[in-house]
Amino acid sequence: MLPMKIIVTGATGTIGSAVAREPAGRGHAVVHAAGPGPVRVDPAHP
Repeated sequence: MLPMKIIVTGATGTIGSAVAREPAGRGHAVVHAAGPGPVRVDPAHP
C-alpha cells in the first residue's frame, strides 16, 4: 500500500493521540490538527 497523508483532528487529546499512532506506525504521514478554529486543507499543496 502506498503511504498516505492523514489528518487527525483532536490529535493532542487522549483518544486522538492513540488514533494518530496507528497510521503513523504503518508508515503513513499524520498531520495533527488541534486547537480552536477551522481546519483548512489545500489539496493542491499536500
